[in-house]
Amino acid sequence: MIDRWVEFLTKCLDEDESAARDLARAYRGPWSVLDCMVLDAGGDTVVYDEYHWGPLPHIARHDPARVLREVEAKRNLIAVAETAYYAADHYASDGILRSLAAVYSDHPDYPKDDDGDG
Repeated sequence: MIDRWVEFLTKCLDEDESAARDLARAYRGPWSVLDCMVLDAGGDTVVYDEYHWGPLPHIARHDPARVLREVEAKRNLIAVAETAYYAADHYASDGILRSLAAVYSDHPDYPKDDDGDG
């Protein structure tokens, strides 16, 4: 059971990491908001939207550097869960992995339980 969660999470984290690394090549972090723009650390415009300012702080908070740190932290948690599982603490490891996977519950490869629940 643990293997399918680890495999799924690894796939999702690989996708997140790849997208963040691609974007990091074009825009340096940290990002900031100035008026109707999200700017990278070099002052280059990442996003410009004079009509929809609401999402800009959220976009700035999730610059590629932060996403890469988050991916690393989640990989560390997966390692902790695997260690707990093989130390016979199946309940804790399952809870950790399911909690991490909940972020990706809308992913088409999200594991489904045999009873039909996610």
